[in-house]
Amino acid sequence: MSPSYPPLPASTSTPAAESSSSHSAIVPAPSRAGLIVQISNLRHELARAQENERRAREAPRLSSDRREQAEQRLLDVERENQRLQASVSMETIRGDAYKASFDRNVEERTQDNVEASEVVATLESQVEEQNQRIQDLQLVVDRQTADHDVLSSRADESEGCVAELTAELTVATTQRDE
Repeated sequence: MSPSYPPLPASTSTPAAESSSSHSAIVPAPSRAGLIVQISNLRHELARAQENERRAREAPRLSSDRREQAEQRLLDVERENQRLQASVSMETIRGDAYKASFDRNVEERTQDNVEASEVVATLESQVEEQNQRIQDLQLVVDRQTADHDVLSSRADESEGCVAELTAELTVATTQRDE
């Protein structure tokens, strides 16, 4: 900001004018009120200049403090980022281990299921074979029962014949002995 000075009174001469004029010329002195205003303005400008100088001296320190704070924040953020990355890595490793364990369990259970399915298939096959044997044996039993019935019927007939023949033999033996 450039200082704003009040205009000099018209009767005031400049130092160059004073040096060129003779000493005998009377130069009116500036008014007391004008000088007070000029002094006040100069003091104000001096205070403003001192404040600007102080700010200029503090600016590098403030800038340095801000830079240090920013660097510290950056370091903190980098540490937090590293911590989070390590945490993510650990969780990823843990997750991979759980997944591998789960996959192994699934594989084992799948294998167990395959083996159980094979056992069930084998047992079902054996049951079917046994059922077929039972059916075959039932046919044999049915045939033997039929044969038994036929043989029983023949035996009954033969018994009847034997009884008749025995009776005839008894009659014949009795008649011969008589």
